[in-house]
Amino acid sequence: SCQPFHAPYFREDSVSDAVSALREALLVSPDNIPLRMLVARAIFDEGDHAGALKEYQEVLRRVDRADARIAAGQAALNLEKMELVLELWWPVREKLEPEPARELARAALRHGEEEKARELYTKLVSSHPNLRDFLMLCIELKYTCFQHRQLYEI
Repeated sequence: SCQPFHAPYFREDSVSDAVSALREALLVSPDNIPLRMLVARAIFDEGDHAGALKEYQEVLRRVDRADARIAAGQAALNLEKMELVLELWWPVREKLEPEPARELARAALRHGEEEKARELYTKLVSSHPNLRDFLMLCIELKYTCFQHRQLYEI
């Protein structure tokens, strides 16, 4: 995929100009999903996670795309909107890299979704048995479930 805003020859002010130009193009072609995704990514790269989330949600309002869900979830994670992260990422959990999957498991655990957290933790630990961080998440899950009088074999 083309990501022109990561090129080293772009200065910060030229990225802002490019984002402005892309937003103007969206006014002409608001249903252009690839263009809207590009705008959202550029806004995200500028550090405006709330603005990027809004654009990704507009994409998702028009068409349900896994890449838009993943990107929107990352913006929501950066904004610490964990319930939204859970809503966005759960349907695409099989496509997540380990780090976002771990964050999704934590979001599930924090929102009382122990079964979802257990499913993710089990998958993470089985696919990455040498990663101590995932094992610590397992302990966190067991502790939380113990508090709720639910014991799971992980």
